[in-house]
Amino acid sequence: WSPIPLSNELANEIEGRAGGVRHIVAPNMYHNRNLKEWSDRYPLAKIHAAPGLPEREGVGSEDLIFDFLLTDDIHRDLSLDLDQVLFRGSYCDEAVLYHRLSGTIIFADLIQRHYECNCTGMYGEMMRLNGVVGEQGGTPKPWRLSFWWNGNKKMAQNALHVILDRWKPKMMIVAHGENSTEGATDLVANAL
Repeated sequence: WSPIPLSNELANEIEGRAGGVRHIVAPNMYHNRNLKEWSDRYPLAKIHAAPGLPEREGVGSEDLIFDFLLTDDIHRDLSLDLDQVLFRGSYCDEAVLYHRLSGTIIFADLIQRHYECNCTGMYGEMMRLNGVVGEQGGTPKPWRLSFWWNGNKKMAQNALHVILDRWKPKMMIVAHGENSTEGATDLVANAL
């Protein structure tokens, strides 16, 4: 999920714990920077791409083969442990994953909880105005507003219904900021 730069140390740790990588997930069209290096290291891994990513040019993904397009239905190889819902209707669709056994929900950009100490100066002020700093965090305001602008609020509400009413997550992992070991359902409801 949302591969970070791949060092030999990280690859060795993954291979030691999991034996390798069989699937690589790019949850939205902006979390793709390191797909190529992961694909090169694990050429048998299947790449799951968010809608819009395969068509996006100039992002380093031109040489990649995308095996699966993310939808509301999670790929059968991942479905033993995970559920998935696609947040649609904004300028960037995002696949949100849910690990059933632990009750953990996983977000890339849709919810951000940046640390106060990392948000200083003009950058910090912009992040605070955007509503994505601190323990509560939030959804970036342009993203939230784009559901209204695009007339697709209903699609976002449907995805939110799955998260809040069906999954009821306990814990939350976010790509940007502080993860949570409790109260994830309330955090998601407040952020979205």
